[in-house]
Amino acid sequence: ALRRAAGEAGKIATAHQLNDQLETFFINLLRGTGLSGLCGIPAVRGQIIRPLLFTARQEIEAYAAQNGLSYVEDETNAAPDFLRNRIRWSVIPALEAAKGEEGFALAHAFGRAFMSLQSDEACLQGLAKEAYRRGKSPTGLLLESVRDQDWAVGRRMLALAAREAGAPPLRETGISALR
Repeated sequence: ALRRAAGEAGKIATAHQLNDQLETFFINLLRGTGLSGLCGIPAVRGQIIRPLLFTARQEIEAYAAQNGLSYVEDETNAAPDFLRNRIRWSVIPALEAAKGEEGFALAHAFGRAFMSLQSDEACLQGLAKEAYRRGKSPTGLLLESVRDQDWAVGRRMLALAAREAGAPPLRETGISALR
């Protein structure tokens, strides 16, 4: 519905913020993700933009209170049957206590780490795209071209090949079997 309302050229802004990034990091870490999953939520994906990813939820709440703005909390945010909520209400406060910080300092520390992870992932993706371009043949991707690469680049080449072929995203176990 939002895509229809925005039209082809329009943007859809979401309220995802730094705490959402932090929660997503732990969710993906628990799932055994690779580097791309640890990068968190992208600031831009197609029509969707997330202009608040740089700021912590507490800062947004404080701004809203100082400026007389209403803040709406989704009632499902308190439900303990969602992994994101268990991380939000148990893991993150425990990490803040362990680090000896309160408020949003932990979220901003992770924010700096996300910038580094995203930069590294972008570099690896760029290397993989170039190696993929060189390794393509009329019949597909030459496996020798994958094996000639460091595995960090090679597995991204395989993921690119699968995406180009219209296959579902490859899981790490499937990619590793081709090594």
